[in-house]
Amino acid sequence: MPKTCAIHTPEFEAVERRDPTWSAIHLLAAMAWCAAISLGRAPEAICFGILCAVTVIRLPSTARLYPALLRSPVFVALLAFAAWRWIAVSWSPNAQASWKDGFLRASLVPMLVWPVSHRWRQLAAAMAAGAVASAAVLVAGNWDGRRFLRYESAKRLIGTPATMAMVLAAGIALSAGWAMAARARAGRIVATSAALVCFGGMLILDFRTGYVAAFGGFLCAALCCARGANRRWLMAGTAVAGIGAMAIISATSMRGAQQLNAIRGIVGREGASGNGGEFAKLAYEATSARSPAWLGAVAIWRSHPIIGAGTRSWGKEFPPIVDAEHERFGIPPNRVAASAKLPGAHNAYLEELAERGIVGFLLLAAVLVLSARNLWRQCPAVDAVMASALLAAWMTAALAESQSSQGVPTLLLCFVVARAAIPFNGGNR
Repeated sequence: MPKTCAIHTPEFEAVERRDPTWSAIHLLAAMAWCAAISLGRAPEAICFGILCAVTVIRLPSTARLYPALLRSPVFVALLAFAAWRWIAVSWSPNAQASWKDGFLRASLVPMLVWPVSHRWRQLAAAMAAGAVASAAVLVAGNWDGRRFLRYESAKRLIGTPATMAMVLAAGIALSAGWAMAARARAGRIVATSAALVCFGGMLILDFRTGYVAAFGGFLCAALCCARGANRRWLMAGTAVAGIGAMAIISATSMRGAQQLNAIRGIVGREGASGNGGEFAKLAYEATSARSPAWLGAVAIWRSHPIIGAGTRSWGKEFPPIVDAEHERFGIPPNRVAASAKLPGAHNAYLEELAERGIVGFLLLAAVLVLSARNLWRQCPAVDAVMASALLAAWMTAALAESQSSQGVPTLLLCFVVARAAIPFNGGNR
């Protein structure tokens, strides 16, 4: 059987033994922050401030732990990515909004949780518990038909439906990773129950990106735990079942039916040969109005290929492109103004190319690839599988959302980096 890697944390454990009281306080503060991510902006900000204070107070006893973090290639890549986002403010046409970019704050997360990062499994469990609590609120609020869960109501909880969907997808990914990798039956039962509650919240929210992100995390967890032919067949069956479930969910909703009709038109190339505009309209319907944002991101990148148009430049660069190219993009006349107000490219990778050019895209790719590599080498350890599933959910959602520019998704990415940076010993998978 292939060898796996185990995390190597004797120094973390030594610091914990010397200062057990403050170590416990730090762990509780980090767990509270992880849970608060799913509960709203104000609770998260309060818990983040408390975690910062505890980290500073503990610095005299934990300073010896940080050289290992600073030497980690994945953390160095994260700092470089955050620094480039900050530097790109200097040439942004929307400089006033650029200074509000929250990624620099998010990049502090690995440093804040680093002294307790050897307890990453407990932190991830707290994050999953927060997602379960949010899902329970959504389910309970919709139980009597008040439709508390839909888009406008979701904004009161987290900020946007996309963010709420990412929270629930993170809960499903973490719970699925725990359920598949845990050896104890009780742990598997608890994790499976948590995943089901989060999925119930996802059904009520009815946000397709969330379904796909959750499935990406679930499939990654299955892949990381695969051992032998039986497991691989189980993973293949899970993939087929998951794709079938998502197809049924999509086909039974009105918007899903419209998208399926548009996709059938694209596959059959109805009107594509005689009228490119008709083909663009089909793409507009099939992608839930995301195709103009993707085309606009490519247009912006072509104008600034190396360094991009600048951080948070989307709001200045995209509207003129929509006004000039709305017919070619297939935007209906009554949707031009709404499309011009899209807050992002609905694709983190294209948005990086547009705002920070090839440099920003490569730095983001470095963070993702290095994180995935480190975690893969440590699977099937439970916390490594959980982190891998969360990373896969993030990367999948990034295909349809501006993950690297939104508050909660950036925090989740930096939380994964904190786990990927932990030293581990010998052996390959």
